[in-house]
Amino acid sequence: MFSDKYFPTNIDQFRFNVDAVHKINSLSKLENIPHMIIKGNDGCGKKTLALHYIIQKYGLKSIDQINVVNQIYKIGRAHV
Repeated sequence: MFSDKYFPTNIDQFRFNVDAVHKINSLSKLENIPHMIIKGNDGCGKKTLALHYIIQKYGLKSIDQINVVNQIYKIGRAHV
């Protein structure tokens, strides 16, 4: 897949949202894990940024060590 081929392999390869990348990188070095909400349009790199936060925080070698589950929850009329 195109997105997998060009997936950044480390935090230094990000070319978008540079301020957010630096903030996430500094948060990954803290002892306590803060609550975070990462917002943006479709395809802007929210999941990629979150996955790299996890890799940095826990010292993982690659994205393959993370199991990602995408779910949509329906609450009344709203989708969460």
